Amino acid sequence: MLGRLSLTLMSLTFLLNSPAIMRAAPPTDDNERKLNPKEIQKAFAFLAKQLSSNLDSIQTWQGTYRFFDKVHFKIPKRNEGSGYWEITQGQLPFWLDQKQDKLRVNYELSVKPDNLQLIPQEHVKANSWLNSQWIVRREESFALSENHFGRRKEFHQNISGRILYRLLKYDLHSNGRFFDPRGLFGSGSDFSDSFANNCDMYATALSGKKGDEQKQKALMMVSIIEKTNTSGDKFFIVTKKFKPMSPKATPNIYKVTYDSRYGFNTTKYEQYSGLKLRHKRIFRYKKVDGIYLPEKVSIEHFQNKEGQEEELIRSRTVTLIESKLNLPIELNLFEVKSLDLQYGERMWDSIKNQAFIQDRQGLVPVKDFVFKAK
Repeated sequence: MLGRLSLTLMSLTFLLNSPAIMRAAPPTDDNERKLNPKEIQKAFAFLAKQLSSNLDSIQTWQGTYRFFDKVHFKIPKRNEGSGYWEITQGQLPFWLDQKQDKLRVNYELSVKPDNLQLIPQEHVKANSWLNSQWIVRREESFALSENHFGRRKEFHQNISGRILYRLLKYDLHSNGRFFDPRGLFGSGSDFSDSFANNCDMYATALSGKKGDEQKQKALMMVSIIEKTNTSGDKFFIVTKKFKPMSPKATPNIYKVTYDSRYGFNTTKYEQYSGLKLRHKRIFRYKKVDGIYLPEKVSIEHFQNKEGQEEELIRSRTVTLIESKLNLPIELNLFEVKSLDLQYGERMWDSIKNQAFIQDRQGLVPVKDFVFKAK
């Protein structure tokens, strides 16, 4: 009897100390808590400092992103749900001089477009996009696409060929194809939408520097959940709720997740109209020379209809395939002459409302251009 009892105790001791039994124990839940107003201000200040430090470390940046775009089109007068996906894919080589606020980007299709066939629910290649080049210098920008028919009365004749457009930087952002790699550090294509700027704005408002009214407005809009997982990784999940003026209108809600594993850069961004998802971004990062760069970003836009689930209508995925940080960039890349306009090609300056034509020596006002055969 004593022998059997000793054996039982030994077996129980073995089981309790068995590594296999310890691993089988259920994992503990993540530690999660809601921050109070004072902690919210400190969290925003901390995030602004972390994100700004990462961005400020980028003096020059050159590389290439591969892109894959999908846009869903409805077929008029067809049954609900009919339509087709237009797919565009290619590469986006870029050169960025952060100090000088200068950017050069090329839009290069990797597969030449095929004829578009309207096959319901089938993926088809785009037939409408052209390779393009963009130069952005502070507040001005230049846009040049491949040869296509261009009609402008300012040139007095309709001729085939490229037109270079000079326009304000913010007008360029309305072009759905334009790409600024700095936009991958935020919620939009414009660098002013960066998460660093956003955190700094709320940190300032909550500090009371903008007055007590602004502080109270900010406190009413934002909340932060601090979450720590079993590995010790920390997350700040920020929720912003904008209530419309009309009490019956649907509020806009934004959720942003900041992740300590990537220097507290954003790993998820979501925008809701009420409970309906409208816009979503998922971020993955690569650490290069101590700087976190967006390695892969997925951007999705949804359509919301009454009584229906969200419907994906447009998406873009960009993947960083090569990159160089803080190395000298050839300054000529940001000059108009680098676009290599040919004799007789045109430029329309929408800022000054002036027309130019490329002469042997450069661009001249259209009234001064005299065609000379070679």
